[in-house]
Amino acid sequence: MLLALDWNGGNQELLLGRHHRCDLVFSNLNVSRRHARLVFRDGSWILHDLESTNGTFVSGIHVRRCELHPGDRLVLGDEALRVD
Repeated sequence: MLLALDWNGGNQELLLGRHHRCDLVFSNLNVSRRHARLVFRDGSWILHDLESTNGTFVSGIHVRRCELHPGDRLVLGDEALRVD
């Protein structure tokens, strides 16, 4: 799946998870209800894992917080996304 982010700052924050109030909702039970938060700051998207059960991985590395770049592979539970 492609995660097309607005790199111009049109959105300031996105919540990813299974909960219906998330901005990007997953049905996969390996994704936590509130799995991760993306915050746009100083021209960059910063990913924050929200203490998810199955973890968050960026380009194969387990992360709690990191800066995202176009082309990164983001994995939440069993869901894989390519950052664009």
